[in-house]
Amino acid sequence: YQWGAGKLFQNKFDYVFGIKLKNLLSNGWDKRSGTKADPLAKFIYEGLFEGALELEHKKSSGEMNEISKDEVIRVFREHAKDKALNKRTLLLLDGYDEIAHLRHNVVIQRILEEIWKYDNVVLTSRPNVLPQKIVDKFNRRVEATGLGEAAVRD
Repeated sequence: YQWGAGKLFQNKFDYVFGIKLKNLLSNGWDKRSGTKADPLAKFIYEGLFEGALELEHKKSSGEMNEISKDEVIRVFREHAKDKALNKRTLLLLDGYDEIAHLRHNVVIQRILEEIWKYDNVVLTSRPNVLPQKIVDKFNRRVEATGLGEAAVRD
């Protein structure tokens, strides 16, 4: 909310992509599009087509706008090559634990490889399914723990 209202990280990110990784489980997303984009851009492109992703672009004026599929492809092509642009993109990935069993899938591996090229990545997951090689990609780890029995009584 604060970022969208222009009160947090002003002028830090041009693009914020909220990506539900469980959408990788849907059949055919990687076969529908004729685009020759990298697998991450293709996944996001197809997610937009299906309405499964909530992507917004924040203009410098502070207002939020929807982003076109063509813009998604352009962003991922340019930002993957340009470190300065890469730093202006934030990837919010939800639910690694829902696709962890697919980590040996070639397409999933390629998407994850593309994701790790970005400097600003937030990943949510149950901690017991994260392999150490993924944990090591992050500078910071935050764990939300449930209330203990004593806290529930209070």
